[in-house]
Amino acid sequence: MENKKYCILILEDDKDVRDSLKEILQLNNYQVMVAENVKEALSTLEKVKPDLILSDIVMPELSGLEFLEKIRTIPVLFNIPFIFLTAQSESNKIREGMNLGADDFITKPFKVNDLLRSVKLRLEKKTFLDEKIDLTLKGITKYVPHELRTPLVAILGYPQLIKENFDEYDKPQIFEMLDNIYHGSKRLLNTLEKFIIYSDITSNKISEEHHEDSLTNNLENLVANVFEQIILTNERKNNFCKLIEESILEINCVHLSTIIKQLLENAFKFSEEGEQVTIIGKINNDKYLFEIIDKGIGFPKEFIHKIGPFVQFNRENNQQLGNGLGLAIANSLLEQFNSKIKIEENIDKGTKVSFELKIAK
Repeated sequence: MENKKYCILILEDDKDVRDSLKEILQLNNYQVMVAENVKEALSTLEKVKPDLILSDIVMPELSGLEFLEKIRTIPVLFNIPFIFLTAQSESNKIREGMNLGADDFITKPFKVNDLLRSVKLRLEKKTFLDEKIDLTLKGITKYVPHELRTPLVAILGYPQLIKENFDEYDKPQIFEMLDNIYHGSKRLLNTLEKFIIYSDITSNKISEEHHEDSLTNNLENLVANVFEQIILTNERKNNFCKLIEESILEINCVHLSTIIKQLLENAFKFSEEGEQVTIIGKINNDKYLFEIIDKGIGFPKEFIHKIGPFVQFNRENNQQLGNGLGLAIANSLLEQFNSKIKIEENIDKGTKVSFELKIAK
């Protein structure tokens, strides 16, 4: 963060406060722009996109709240970190500001260290999110053409072959080509569904859904239903074992099903036909522990900390391993419940993926 000179826009109608803020931030190596009213601030934003906005709330004509509401509707500006400066008497405005998407509030008169700490934290968070977005965009550019092209070759190519050479093929050959078309279609659908799920997670849409249904029970039935979905595209019905202890968990069933589905799909994908995949669910002190164990190719330790969309290993030797979104989807959802994936190599062969969730009280 120290290598980049961040740009901060100050919106403050009081000249003394505005000048004081500008001096403090410039002394700490920030580039600063200033505006004394909302109209002037909007004019500045037409020319320059700052890394952070520091704004007063109560001002003549348009307020800081109206300013925030306005920029949150502008696509190129909506994700700029926004910190309000509030007087003690304006504490009733804090809830309204939070509902509009403010990132923090600093009460006037403020302490310099509090101001600098808040600015630094918001910029660090923005940098982290920008890097994740950049990684996702690079992954889309690099891997999406392959992930879409491969199944489309079967979907578009085989019908043309059948059409042009129908009389030369016998029934088994035609059935084989139709089977390839079907599996190509399922792979394409699965890829597109993962892109949509990950997009919803990163835009916070998925965290807003199903909020009212925050508990899950009947875990064995949930796992069985997930497996039934998986075997529609995976002929491994006899290679699955589940050992599930019942409990009630603080997560809704849609999110839990999504997490388990992504991890089970990966386990089957990374293991050969005939090798068993096992899911274990058990109470572990005050948490509930899920473990998914396969006997597949394993997961190198150096990649364990690199879970993310389009992050893969040994891609050139394992073209069937897909786009790397499965683990990213599961881990991103778990982060919303203060959990994360733990990946371990089995002593003999394969991988064990585990995660914990809170048990409902």
